Amino acid sequence: MIDHASESAEVFSPQVTRAVLDAACTDAGFDSTDATLVRIGENALYRLANEPIIVRIARTMDYWHQAANEVHVAEWLADVDYPAAAVVADLVQPIEVGGHPVTLWRLIPGNDAGPQDITKLAQLLRRLHSLPAPAHFTLPGYDFAERVIRRLETAPGCRR
Repeated sequence: MIDHASESAEVFSPQVTRAVLDAACTDAGFDSTDATLVRIGENALYRLANEPIIVRIARTMDYWHQAANEVHVAEWLADVDYPAAAVVADLVQPIEVGGHPVTLWRLIPGNDAGPQDITKLAQLLRRLHSLPAPAHFTLPGYDFAERVIRRLETAPGCRR
């Protein structure tokens, strides 16, 4: 049994995640040729060159439940016609590839938001909080402080 907590950051490299990407795309029926690494951090994100899809690869299977929750939330938001990130339809997700939870998302084209978009964001947030609770699952709680602290503690150059 692998102790995921003891894995080093070097294990989650572009080389490792590229192999996971290739296998996941083969399994899901997509072409990973010329995919671009968007970023690698807590997850690796790749943009496919031939499809408007983002592939998200989590570091370890410890994140399986989180990935599954994200898929459930995305499907619920799509069901209530809320404008949000959408998972690739007709694909059971997440999928496990090489010890990593993998999800495939529809690319959201557009520009970065700016100060002029604050009102629109506030309206969307108000609408989100007014939605009825999902019927098929319980929304998970979320501790932003714990996640921020964990990221800061593992950031390069962070001293405690």
